[in-house]
Amino acid sequence: MGTTLAEELEKPLEVAVPLAMRMLAWTLGKPGELSLGHKQVPSPDRSEVLIRIDAVAICATDLEVIANGPPALINGTLPFDQGFTPGHEYMGTVAALGPGVDEYKVGERVAVEIHSGCGQCKRCRSGMYTSCTNYGRNYAGNDKGHRANGFTTNGGFAQYAVNHVNTLVRVPDEMSDEEAALAVTAGTSMYGFIELGGLLAGEKVVVIDPGRSDCSR
Repeated sequence: MGTTLAEELEKPLEVAVPLAMRMLAWTLGKPGELSLGHKQVPSPDRSEVLIRIDAVAICATDLEVIANGPPALINGTLPFDQGFTPGHEYMGTVAALGPGVDEYKVGERVAVEIHSGCGQCKRCRSGMYTSCTNYGRNYAGNDKGHRANGFTTNGGFAQYAVNHVNTLVRVPDEMSDEEAALAVTAGTSMYGFIELGGLLAGEKVVVIDPGRSDCSR
């Protein structure tokens, strides 16, 4: 039995839960200070799964969180010096199921979106859970159920992370880990085109940018 997941990951995933209790994870100290160390492997609660992180991307928002804090909000305050792990563009393999979870199986590859709204506020009830009015209210004494991995809860710059089942999407076998890690980001653009812009496949569009004075055409 390995003492850390760095040792455990030398062998294939064979069990429903990690044998080791500690994992490697990046944590945020003071602004701009990100360090690699060991943390306890999180445990999935009801309607949650434990994911072994197989690929993670770095978003410009991650850099903003590391340097300045917002939009991260941990325990109702900025994330510095609280052992917070950023990272919100990741995918992985289901390693353990929380109580009552039957939507997924151990060993399935999944991509994630970060937001799991409270499900109670007006925006969540309207399907606008990414704009949940209880954003960041998920700590002791003020837990409304909102979750946003990498922003208000620990994210994917680690070997394992916990996600709500509502945030998971199965990854087809033909898609690489790297592609899957960016699938939700691509989906955000598609949502803007299709849902907000009302565009359909085959339609012509004009792309407008700020322009450059040295463009030849």
